[in-house]
Amino acid sequence: MVKVNKSQGFTLMELMVTIVIIGILAAMSVGLVNLVKRGRLTAQINTLISSIGIARSEAIKRSQTATICSSTNGTACSGNADWATGWIVFDDVNGNATVDAPADTIIRVSPRLTGGNTLIYAGFIANGSLTFGRQGRFLNANINNGTFTLTDTTLPAAQVKQLIISATGRARVIR
Repeated sequence: MVKVNKSQGFTLMELMVTIVIIGILAAMSVGLVNLVKRGRLTAQINTLISSIGIARSEAIKRSQTATICSSTNGTACSGNADWATGWIVFDDVNGNATVDAPADTIIRVSPRLTGGNTLIYAGFIANGSLTFGRQGRFLNANINNGTFTLTDTTLPAAQVKQLIISATGRARVIR
């Protein structure tokens, strides 16, 4: 009968290979976390673009004013320049940028942004809202552009996306 020697523990080579694999996996996980955060930024700016498009198309479709505004509760405009708390789109029968029940109908509610991101608006908004007329143009705009700035400060180099809206309603995103 042949005796088999069973080794106890790892060889130096096995230990080195294991440490290298753990290092590679750790490096990849940091990159994946940042990828997810950048993807979240893109999704959030696209949701805002979609909401603005819905407000504009609903104004044209219903042949009456429609408004998008920042909202903290999903039922009324908050009047803030900080849109990270969420926003609502509603048909605004009298064009006063205020949800007047039961005449006005809320079309879309967007919740608070996740990931601790900030979304600040600077530009031509009156009372923190964008109001579209029957032809799909802004009613409360002047000749200047409006800018939404979406920021994630938890990324290594703070990632910023800006949504620039012209007075005619054209939107474009820049990094």
